[in-house]
Amino acid sequence: MTDFFPLLLAVLIIVLTFISAMNNGVVKLLASGMAAFVLLVILILGIQFLPWLGQTFLDVELTWKVTLGVTCVIAILAYTISRFVFGWILKGALGPDGWFHWMADGVPGGVVSFVPSFVIVIFLFSCTRIAGTVLELNYVATLCQPQVTNTITKLPSYPFSAKWRNAIESIPLFPEIFDVIDPLTNRANRNTAALVMVDRSVALKRYFKTLPATASLIEAPVLSGLSADETIAEMLKAQERLSLVNAPAIKDYAASFPAQQELKQLDFQPVLEGFVASLKPLEIPAPADAN
Repeated sequence: MTDFFPLLLAVLIIVLTFISAMNNGVVKLLASGMAAFVLLVILILGIQFLPWLGQTFLDVELTWKVTLGVTCVIAILAYTISRFVFGWILKGALGPDGWFHWMADGVPGGVVSFVPSFVIVIFLFSCTRIAGTVLELNYVATLCQPQVTNTITKLPSYPFSAKWRNAIESIPLFPEIFDVIDPLTNRANRNTAALVMVDRSVALKRYFKTLPATASLIEAPVLSGLSADETIAEMLKAQERLSLVNAPAIKDYAASFPAQQELKQLDFQPVLEGFVASLKPLEIPAPADAN
């Protein structure tokens, strides 16, 4: 059940928002939800198109960090302004003298509250997906360490946040939707980043070659060249996980990879858990009897 925590939390948010709208009115909730939707749209469009705009009109190449920072500033300003604008409009429309006052509270207000609830849930799922991806890549990095096959300690378990992300993506159509609205952790890009990390590990790469689901992906001829790229190597050394996922070379490789569906649908959890299970921790010999 803990694997589905974000889904249970989403249901709780929807129920509590419904009850609050019924009892206290929906105007503030709806204004905040609509403003948050504006923020979400700006974040999506900004991250996807701001680098192109900078390159085209200003001849400036924006890194993903700069793109994210500028987009967040614009999105927060837009949220603040639109919150007041939507609040003013909705007070008139849903107020005592408004045409839609019957929707301001009670059951109709609860139904209208599904709009802000939906936006909140999208934010929750997006944050879970980003956190799950970062910690999954951290976990891959742990298993890529040269001494992993000689460890005398128990290796950590697959991250809970990555399990939560996988639970969200188990819902039909959700992975495809979030690939569009969450450009930071697109499945093809994040899986390519993970494969690049695996390619640099002798033991883990050897294990990936033994599995039908991963053999063709890890043996792709261009992958080794990608993992040897200096820029990629610097990101790996600096442990910049999201920078790696959003590196132009990673994106280009993922976009041009012939087996797109196999790359997108690759589930690292059973593969990584299988690798850990295949390792036998070294036993520390018992101390010799002094007598």
